[in-house]
Amino acid sequence: MTVNEITGIVTAFAEQEEIRWQNTGTPVFPERLEGTVAGKTIQIPVTWQSRENYDKNAPKRGLYVFDAVLGEGYT
Repeated sequence: MTVNEITGIVTAFAEQEEIRWQNTGTPVFPERLEGTVAGKTIQIPVTWQSRENYDKNAPKRGLYVFDAVLGEGYT
């Protein structure tokens, strides 16, 4: 795997089962996800945003859905 050598269209992501179900009080999300760009497997930088109002300083119990937002240069 390479880190950030190429950018472009992401055609696939590796399965992310380990981050699927987490405690809402202390979720941990990776800063990079393994994916495929231009036929190469690379580590793609991401940030995370919640579809619901999530206050990391005072999280409420419940189900939250977080989406990975691709870093600059990726679609």
